[in-house]
Amino acid sequence: MVIGIVVLLMGVVAYENWRVMRRKDRSSFHGVGLSDAKPRHRPWQEMSSSMRVLRAILLASSAVALMSLCTVGFIETVAMKQPKFADAEFVHPHNIKGGTHFFTDRQERIHAVAKPLMIGFGAATLVLIVVLRRDDENWRGRKQRDLLDRLATKE
Repeated sequence: MVIGIVVLLMGVVAYENWRVMRRKDRSSFHGVGLSDAKPRHRPWQEMSSSMRVLRAILLASSAVALMSLCTVGFIETVAMKQPKFADAEFVHPHNIKGGTHFFTDRQERIHAVAKPLMIGFGAATLVLIVVLRRDDENWRGRKQRDLLDRLATKE
């Protein structure tokens, strides 16, 4: 159920991102010389193929990190209501919220996969955000310089 909700939310985010990036008027520089307006995000058509691939990887990476985060959070939340002492079903100890709680075999297997995925893809997402933000800042600077050059040559 949780995974279905996460997949639905990521689908909505992906659709909205695609819809906004497809707009043709996003590459304009509004309010030139009259305000401190910054150029909007770079449209999909103006991106190089490597930047398109990086944006797609960012979307997929953030989806995996979010699903893993939800899974780990769900398992640890459920474990708070499970016994604090080992018995036949609950045999895998984990330190959660300062106390030791025990997981079942199935919870342990899922947690052992989801936690490294959450950490790894979360770190990859952060690195990609930094790289893509820096590329967008460089693009904005080039766009602003081009605009100022055009304004200077008109006079």
